[in-house]
Amino acid sequence: MGGQITCIEPPAESRKPVSVTIPLLPEQRLRYLCALTSWFDRTLLDALASDAGAEADALLASDLVLAVSDDAPMYQLQPSVRTLYLLKLRSETPLIELTLQTQLFEHFVQRLSEAAVGSAQRPALEEICFLHLARLALLLAEYMDWEAIAQRAEAVRALGPHQPEFQAHLTYYQGYVAIRTQRYQEGERTLAPLLARPEVSEPLRAYITLALGHRWWYQGEYAQAREFYEQALAAGRRADAPVAQAQATIALSMIYNDLGDLPRAHALASASLAIARSIPNRYRAAHALYEVGNNGLHMGHWPEAEAYCRAAIQLYEELGVEARLSMLYWNNGFLQHILGNEAASEASYMHTLERIDGAGAYELAMQLDTWLHLGLLYQSQGRWDEALAAYGHARALAKDHQHAQRLALIHYRCGNVFEAQGRLESAHTAYVQAIEGIERLLGTVKPEDIKLGLLGTVQHVYEAMVRLCLRLNSRAEAFGYVERARSRAFLDLLSTRPSNDDALLQKVRQRPVTLAEVQAALPAGTLLLEYFTIGVLPRGDSLANRVPPENTRLREQLTLVPQTLLFAITRERLDVFDLPLNPNTLRPQPGEPGPTARLLRDDLLPELYAQLLAPAARLLGQCSQLYLVPHGPLHHVPFLALHSAAGAPLLAAEGPAVALAPSATILLRSCLSRPRRRAYAHLALGYNNDQASTQPGALRQHSGVPLQYAEAEARHVARLIGGAAWAGPSPKSANLIMAGPHAQWLHIAGHAEYDPHEPLDSALYLGEGDRLTARRLLAELDLNADLVTLSACRSRVAPVGHGDELLGLQRAFLYAGAPAVVCALWETDDLVALLVMDRFYRGIVAGAPPAAALRDAQVAVRSLTGRELQATLDSWRSGDPVLAQALAHLPRVPDHLLDTQFYTAPRHWASFVLIGRAD
Repeated sequence: MGGQITCIEPPAESRKPVSVTIPLLPEQRLRYLCALTSWFDRTLLDALASDAGAEADALLASDLVLAVSDDAPMYQLQPSVRTLYLLKLRSETPLIELTLQTQLFEHFVQRLSEAAVGSAQRPALEEICFLHLARLALLLAEYMDWEAIAQRAEAVRALGPHQPEFQAHLTYYQGYVAIRTQRYQEGERTLAPLLARPEVSEPLRAYITLALGHRWWYQGEYAQAREFYEQALAAGRRADAPVAQAQATIALSMIYNDLGDLPRAHALASASLAIARSIPNRYRAAHALYEVGNNGLHMGHWPEAEAYCRAAIQLYEELGVEARLSMLYWNNGFLQHILGNEAASEASYMHTLERIDGAGAYELAMQLDTWLHLGLLYQSQGRWDEALAAYGHARALAKDHQHAQRLALIHYRCGNVFEAQGRLESAHTAYVQAIEGIERLLGTVKPEDIKLGLLGTVQHVYEAMVRLCLRLNSRAEAFGYVERARSRAFLDLLSTRPSNDDALLQKVRQRPVTLAEVQAALPAGTLLLEYFTIGVLPRGDSLANRVPPENTRLREQLTLVPQTLLFAITRERLDVFDLPLNPNTLRPQPGEPGPTARLLRDDLLPELYAQLLAPAARLLGQCSQLYLVPHGPLHHVPFLALHSAAGAPLLAAEGPAVALAPSATILLRSCLSRPRRRAYAHLALGYNNDQASTQPGALRQHSGVPLQYAEAEARHVARLIGGAAWAGPSPKSANLIMAGPHAQWLHIAGHAEYDPHEPLDSALYLGEGDRLTARRLLAELDLNADLVTLSACRSRVAPVGHGDELLGLQRAFLYAGAPAVVCALWETDDLVALLVMDRFYRGIVAGAPPAAALRDAQVAVRSLTGRELQATLDSWRSGDPVLAQALAHLPRVPDHLLDTQFYTAPRHWASFVLIGRAD
């Protein structure tokens, strides 16, 4: 072996290693061997470096070597020397490492086979055999040579290792290879029991949980995969195992890339790259370079994507990892398609398919995505038959691969092609298959993880189906799919939820209503206006926004034409209007804290009326009760402030009583179907102080100034309705949960805030340190109330997910048992809120239905003169000592303002809305 080494390198046409010859000095080879093993002896040197006898003698006699045993002549390189040679090996001749590790492994296996059972040498030989098996398996995994891993593990198993930890390692390799070769259930059955065994070390636990994560990820079930990857990362940190940390971090990055959380995916890939470079491990660095570039591609950062992918290609070529290069060719095909270089894109995709060899999970996933993206390329070019053929290949692989989400996406894309060909019934069938696949996943996968990726989202599928049903003149069916799309919304809110929230899922799941059910439930004289937005573009670093404008063919495939539909429903009829409004114009601007405020401009209100309400003007004129069901960006529209160009307001004394609803399903199932007067107690809560500033990480959506009248308002409302008042800084949440079943009317005055990252953590502040979250409301509060009023800053505000309804505290109260919730769209002045609430409750006590009472209160405050305001203040001061004390600082209205209407601007009175049952 003097002067050269036989090295394992994969040729271009194969993913498996073969032998080539690389010149290497005997002294170099000797020191590389010693650096790669935890101990060596003269037997090893004579066997693996037989032509380097003089060099071996010199090495053993030098100060580069430490003796590690007094009982037997065993040695190690000095730590600093070993580190130096490992760096040199991996940076200058990385292909040699696999060859040397193979030789070391085979040498120690041979010695173990010759050692008698029970001999003194056997424990040390077992330990070093497993050490080199682990290192060799990591290298072989980079080349995706699962067969070689299995063979080497079986070679050790045949020697009958006795130590329980080593037996656990062999079981791990068996399960790991099963998962990597698509025998998912077998792999899970093999690996899962290992986690409960005490002999499993933290490093091994990290790799077991990584493999179990792969089991779920390969089938598109991201929630389970993410849970295992996070466990693997934690175990890798506890064990100080940087390779496992790098692998778990990159796996999490790939999960978040699939889920569309690109900033998080990019940060994780960058972290994995930093870990890999610190070890250093060039295989892990190459993979991380690719993932950083891939995330850059999806974020539209083309120079970064190209630079990182070029670096990854260079490293993989140096390492001879042909199997991994296929993903880089695929990546280039995708990048070229985005940039409009369609011929280069097709060539790269075909190159990927030609180079993929083997039938492991990775190879099948690579083939699936390549055929899927190739189908999209053909689709964007109008090559319909070729697109369907490509999708056919992808569909077969998705079935074999048991990837339900990819299969749903393929059905959706086939539906797009059929629709473009005019084959509408075939398109309908394809969309049905896509939606049924998505909805089957709702029973087995966490809802937030049902994503279809860049080529189509869940919302796209429903939007396409609604649009197609209308083309087929199936309006009732279109409405049904609108409700099915909405039914996912609150489930999607439960992202990153703890496992004990499964009970909440069951509590909020409801069968979507049909048109017939809605019409049967609507009272006479009632109109329901339900909106549905199509083609809403995501904000921020979305690839759909960054595709070059000139690449119109791809842009058309990534988004649907923006459209706003209105379903106008009465007991007798359904009308569908295609409204003249691009919903993207209503999206919040980047960094905009209160998107509704922008829409309150005087010039916009009549325009929005013309676009959103005027098409149904004839029906509006005939109704006494109106339900509005916004969708997507329309949740930010201040509907109650809208008026016609002639000045006729929607909210008028002679007009309909107006209520909003998250969906027709929630309106029927949670509101209209609830019995009345199930309880008789009346309760009002109030707390002035601002506690939100003490909550780390929460996004405060109010002024931060302590409220002045919340506690006085609670006492005043309690006096009006003949109920109890709980006011002041004492905690109230626990008592509220206990009293909830007995309250008919519940009034809460104080601050509210929402958390846009975890909406179920949005909260009401009921006392000092007393924060009642939406999550706790759902889990613990059981209401029998007819009405809940949240007279709190921004109690209705919450994030609007893509294509989904507004989610916030009011929805939690609906699910907790309240059929009607009054709340605020934006911050309101304390005094105005008090004026509205005073008139509202006087109407309620007089017997007015809630929506009518709120309408009359808002109309009254809108037209309130200085004279009427002063009279109201005087009556409060004389009749309510507590309220009089709170209002003591207010001056009298000057004489010259007695006839002035102070609150005509919608920002004062239009904030309050009723969600749920109107009567």
